[in-house]
Amino acid sequence: MLLSVSVSSAFAHSHQGSESFMPENTMSYPVSAFSVQSVRETEFNSVIDRAVSYYSPLIQARGGNLVIERLWSNPKVNASAHREGNDYIVTMYGGMARHPEATADSFALVLCHEFGHHLGGAPTYSGDVMASEGQADYFASSKCMRRVLQDENNTSYIANLNVPSSVATRCQRSFPRDANEAAICQRTAMAAEALGKILAEGGQGSIPSILASDRSVVSYTLTEEYPGDQCRVDTYQNGANCRVDYTQDFDPRDPTVGACAQERGQYYGVRPLCWYKPRNRG
Repeated sequence: MLLSVSVSSAFAHSHQGSESFMPENTMSYPVSAFSVQSVRETEFNSVIDRAVSYYSPLIQARGGNLVIERLWSNPKVNASAHREGNDYIVTMYGGMARHPEATADSFALVLCHEFGHHLGGAPTYSGDVMASEGQADYFASSKCMRRVLQDENNTSYIANLNVPSSVATRCQRSFPRDANEAAICQRTAMAAEALGKILAEGGQGSIPSILASDRSVVSYTLTEEYPGDQCRVDTYQNGANCRVDYTQDFDPRDPTVGACAQERGQYYGVRPLCWYKPRNRG
């Protein structure tokens, strides 16, 4: 039986115009903490460069200017986004890349989350144009990762990943006629698994898994809070399995536009009920 819960399991978000990937935490990975498992500075920059090449023109078409603050030397394990006039600003910290659980794909997923605050549409923070945390997560996997990975050899890439069979099968069923999309879906799921470990360390909670799910049901859509860690991993997975074309934008007011939506009778690839309440649900 599904459990209806309040937002007590989610971290409160102090909304002051700047959206952080995760709550403030004490994790710190300076340059001196670099290990062979860490994302290298060249990868840090190449991930950003690749995403910028796609999204800078799209933001310019909106009359904006994409500004990336690359703080490689900063040990902070986080990222953030905010708007200053026409500047769409994204700040990426080197500590997030140097976390021992980080991968180039998980770092890309964080970057995509920050783009999601700017471009993810509804649900937004109250009285703001910036997408909420849950929506930024949904944008990251349903739009951004699919866009920035589209031209890579993704089928070869996943051969080197230990993708659980259930996850691979789900992605293949979501994209039965497109092996590349199915492979991107699997890459995104594994990136979410890595991020789940980072989120858990930051919050000192249980480690979420791509083989589990948050079965809670919110009484209202969370627009001012972080969803729980497992809920966020679920959101990444669901977004990765949404078949709506990644070029179809989300709408700033109507959350069903550009999305897989329960409001339209869809139940695959939708925003999970652990943070999102569909409009037609009592």
